[in-house]
Amino acid sequence: MEPRAATADPVEQGFIDAIFDALIESDTKVPAPLLANFVPRWGDPALILLSRLSSNEELLLMLREGDLSRAQWTAVNNLLLRDRSARFFAANLRELVVRHEFDVIDPDVPALSGGGSGGTSLGCGVRMLPRGFPPIAVYQLTDLAGENATLLVKGPRDVYYRRTVIPTNTQIGWGTIVNRIDRQTDLRQYLTAWNHADPDKTRWIFDAVTPIRWHDEKSFEANVDSALHAQIMGLEEFV
Repeated sequence: MEPRAATADPVEQGFIDAIFDALIESDTKVPAPLLANFVPRWGDPALILLSRLSSNEELLLMLREGDLSRAQWTAVNNLLLRDRSARFFAANLRELVVRHEFDVIDPDVPALSGGGSGGTSLGCGVRMLPRGFPPIAVYQLTDLAGENATLLVKGPRDVYYRRTVIPTNTQIGWGTIVNRIDRQTDLRQYLTAWNHADPDKTRWIFDAVTPIRWHDEKSFEANVDSALHAQIMGLEEFV
């Protein structure tokens, strides 16, 4: 398999799709540096094969900084967590923004309730092999469990893959549905999993919200100082 990551030739792409399918189905071990060359174009099948190897901290950390889809990024992070990479733990600490929000309550004003919005996003497209090609399977990573989904690597959010056979001269739908989750939430969840910590406690340490009932400026400052001190102590204990 020639390490050419970005080919525009549809026939060559079809052949590489077929080779990846054969490697995955036969449980063949492929050297990690060779797989890295294919991540820009064949990231999903390359990561499936990479997950079957061990001790690839340097490569996984490099891939983590690259242009990955959400499912690919999650898979890479799950593999680093699985391998207990200390550099991965340090990277999460470095990237996670520590926040503390103070919700000041005026006792003379009725409280208002509100809520955020969430949901999913959908990326749609089609896949078709070169005309005349025999049926070939292609692979897609996803962070959603479901029918025909095979577990790839566990983590705070598990990653699965689906194998889809494209029939000869047939076009199939090709899309991805992913949950919209803040990257800061992802980082915090990995740190929680690393330390086997309580999720609620970790959330407060890194993203605290403290309600303060307003009485006067002096009591407000005392409450802020107390809450910040508790957060700093929690951070020191966590790290």
